[in-house]
Amino acid sequence: MVYYKLIHLPRMTKEVKLDDEEEKEVEKECLFYNIKLIKECLKISESIIQEEKLHNRNKLRIALALYEKQSSHVVYWKDKYCRMKLEKC
Repeated sequence: MVYYKLIHLPRMTKEVKLDDEEEKEVEKECLFYNIKLIKECLKISESIIQEEKLHNRNKLRIALALYEKQSSHVVYWKDKYCRMKLEKC
């Protein structure tokens, strides 16, 4: 499936398309980033639990809250890649 983005520039609009290979690469990068991020959030939540003397059952809730605040969605990554692709042209 081809992903495309309309990018509005001063005085014109450009359409940028990602082919299947580019789209899969962006999704892969996003996945690795989000896996790394959730691991970091788990470590941070563990230190918060120890510092604040909270119940360990809250570890996952805290980690997910941190993750949701920081994570990027695949669409954001694809849009960012489209802008980079446009700038190269």
